[in-house]
Amino acid sequence: MSFSIFRILTVFVVVLFALPLISRAQDLADPNIISFDDNATACGGAVLCATNGNATTGGTTGYNGTIPFSFSTINSWFQVGGTNALPGQTMVQTATAGDFLVVNDTGAILTGLVLTVTTSFDASTPSVTFCSGGSGPLCDNFQANKGAAGTGTSFETFSGPDYKSCTNGTAIGMTCTSTAGQAAANFTSGSVTYTFGGYTIPIGGKFLIDFSSWNTSANNGPTSVTPEPGAMLLFGTGLLALGAVLRRRLTGISA
Repeated sequence: MSFSIFRILTVFVVVLFALPLISRAQDLADPNIISFDDNATACGGAVLCATNGNATTGGTTGYNGTIPFSFSTINSWFQVGGTNALPGQTMVQTATAGDFLVVNDTGAILTGLVLTVTTSFDASTPSVTFCSGGSGPLCDNFQANKGAAGTGTSFETFSGPDYKSCTNGTAIGMTCTSTAGQAAANFTSGSVTYTFGGYTIPIGGKFLIDFSSWNTSANNGPTSVTPEPGAMLLFGTGLLALGAVLRRRLTGISA
């Protein structure tokens, strides 16, 4: 028997500040990975690009084109492992691993990205295990990676009300932070926030947002992205609903 889980992502682009240097803890498995600011590469294969727009301002529709996506319209094209086309899209983005080629069309330097994810999972969800020992609440694990273009001051942080433990990075209160290129954390079912900060993506700069090892799909609903007066960056708000029928389950775990 398979189960579906649904996740909601709210995407923000914000001014962020560096956090203290961290050290590496134990490794996790690799589900639910987002990497921010990888070096731009040519469209094609695993690198997804829009079919409309132009190279300067970016595009918004299709996934098999030759135009980078417009960052300011991220909520209209960001989809992972989808089963239905997003509103306004001409096709479904079904891949669960790949890259979006993106252009910074915001008119300002981008310093960070925040994705808040609301999750619901059980023992049948891939990568889910007990948070501690052989009983008790269940946890899923998440990973945030620094892209190859990330600077030495870049950092990755996990936070949220359902944060359980930091498995790669340094626990600072109810957060898990890394400047070493990768943060990973366990969460109980609920809310997870990915934060990437300390980046300097120039106006018109092209970069990749990578996704890999997703055990669900990521789809967005009706959204908007609008400038926030006085801010260095655009403040994007949107809902990205994630859901898919899971193909495998962990054995020996009961909810």
